[in-house]
Amino acid sequence: MEEIASKWQKLFASALRDRITKILTAEDGYVLLAIPNDPKSAEQSMSDLDLTLQSRLPNLDEGVSLRLDARADFDIRCECDYHDWAKSYAKRIDDREIVAQAVVDLAVFVNKLTEIARREGFAVWRDEADRKYGQIICQRFRQPINLYGEVARMVFTAKMMEEEITDLLQHATSNCKMLLAYSQKFFQIFSDYRTFVGDHHFVAGRGETELAPGFDYWALLANPAQEDKVFWRGVKAVKQFLGFCESATKHVH
Repeated sequence: MEEIASKWQKLFASALRDRITKILTAEDGYVLLAIPNDPKSAEQSMSDLDLTLQSRLPNLDEGVSLRLDARADFDIRCECDYHDWAKSYAKRIDDREIVAQAVVDLAVFVNKLTEIARREGFAVWRDEADRKYGQIICQRFRQPINLYGEVARMVFTAKMMEEEITDLLQHATSNCKMLLAYSQKFFQIFSDYRTFVGDHHFVAGRGETELAPGFDYWALLANPAQEDKVFWRGVKAVKQFLGFCESATKHVH
């Protein structure tokens, strides 16, 4: 955090001193902007700013733009915002003396995530239909990720890409252990059935040709404080479905 926070603070000081928009490349694919609320800064046309950004972020079409004061717009895991690290500049952002904005090349972030994840034994899948979403695959388990949300969390907490990715993969590792434990419990409960992990479900069924009900384990990830309650509710639903199928089969025969 200290490295990005320090870059922001120097950028704020420079922009407020010179009364013009200042741009700084924090790292490849990650650009910071400080825009003073001043008539002089208004003289800088948006086209000039776009050209400057384009020179620093060639893949600007994949850029995610975030204002530091927009934290409330995001429902994300986030321990802090600029009030925790911007020091005296936090009040100046609150008072709209300066606008703080970051632009992140999502493709660079995803490539770095994929590279680091591979080293740690994970795989990363990105949804081509909606490219802001993806999945981290650990063992047999798929964990959904909102890539925009992860970038937003990185920006609001003043982290470098690798710091954010390391935190994300640590969280994924913890989730993977939890899912493994619940899958083993599920398989034990339904040990008389054919059980397996399919897509993002724990599945139990009699055979290849019969309907096999599944418990969507993403529900466990979505309710981190109520995993047991969610799990047992899912087990009950699977038992009811299996009972219905077996009853229907008996009536047929």
